[in-house]
Amino acid sequence: MFSYEVKHRSGKENVAADALSRVCSVAGHPSSLKGLHESLGHPGITRLWHFVRSKNLPFPLEEVRQTCLNRHTCSVLKPRFYRPTQEHLVKATSAWERVSVDLKGPIVTSPRGNRFLFVVVDECSRFPFAFA
Repeated sequence: MFSYEVKHRSGKENVAADALSRVCSVAGHPSSLKGLHESLGHPGITRLWHFVRSKNLPFPLEEVRQTCLNRHTCSVLKPRFYRPTQEHLVKATSAWERVSVDLKGPIVTSPRGNRFLFVVVDECSRFPFAFA
């Protein structure tokens, strides 16, 4: 019914194909998780694992973790977040044991000319008091 001819076009000549569809060939051999990891630009455990799953590659999650954790480049690229030491939070156990005070303003001038509010909060009941 239809007559057509199939012609092979090599990957270098096929500019319409996107880079991610050929990333396994860029990485060398699909059995090399290390090469795949480097060709993707050290994406981290989660992104590499999602890529492996989306392409149905035969790498288990533990192998993906080990590849990412054992790479010096990944450990340098990963941000180090500041984690303060855990301190004991002091809580109020009775009324007026702990009090917070603050000034709020400037506010619209009242008839008496007050421009600020003096705010007092009892930390046990969390009840605020405000004085002009």
